[in-house]
Amino acid sequence: MNIRLYTIKFISIALVLIFFMQVGFGYNRLALEFVKTNKKLRGTSEADRDLSYADLSGVNFSNANLSYANLFRADLSGANLTGADLSNSNCCVMDMTGANLTGANLSKSWVSKLSNANLTGADFAEARFSRAANLSNSIFDNANLYKANLEGVLATGASFKCTELSGAILYGADLRNVDFSNANLTGTNLGFLHKISISTYDRICAFEITDFLTITLKGADIAGADLSNSCRCKLTKDILKGMGALNVDKAHNLI
Repeated sequence: MNIRLYTIKFISIALVLIFFMQVGFGYNRLALEFVKTNKKLRGTSEADRDLSYADLSGVNFSNANLSYANLFRADLSGANLTGADLSNSNCCVMDMTGANLTGANLSKSWVSKLSNANLTGADFAEARFSRAANLSNSIFDNANLYKANLEGVLATGASFKCTELSGAILYGADLRNVDFSNANLTGTNLGFLHKISISTYDRICAFEITDFLTITLKGADIAGADLSNSCRCKLTKDILKGMGALNVDKAHNLI
């Protein structure tokens, strides 16, 4: 009788442990399979695509199919995501610091932390970036950010050379020392205020002309761009033309 009771208890405990290993801690069987084999995510169910909280730092995900995956709070710092498909995935609060996303597809995904990452040629079309997302010093050269929402992001020192940014929202972004050389900024909402988040409240700081002059706009097309609040930093058409921006006269809300 006692043996049967202990057997039942043992089996119950084992089942609970298996459940938490696969679901509760975010290390489900697909996450473990990735770490061991670096193969594509093959599951189709929501549970199969749940990689939340997983520590996948430094893992090779080149050309992996991670579309629609839940990567909430996952750690992919230093990971190789070259050519990976992360379209429609939840990358909120995910750490991709120092990751290589060259040619990756993140269209319609939700992104938060990408500082010091290589995103050359990546597809972020219609992607959403969390407010105050850290994109500082990342390389977005030749990337596609068509209609991407980058409102309030921290992008200091980032490079957007030859990047497609038409229709993107950059209102409230900190763009100091950003390089937009030859980028397409047509119809982009810039709105020169940068918002700095401090603990539980926000402080709104005017974008000074000295801050703006750190931005590189040589060859950037700003036709139809919304330059609201440019008067606050005394930004003029002559200054923009002197910086090498194209179609300055077609920009909106500029003095």
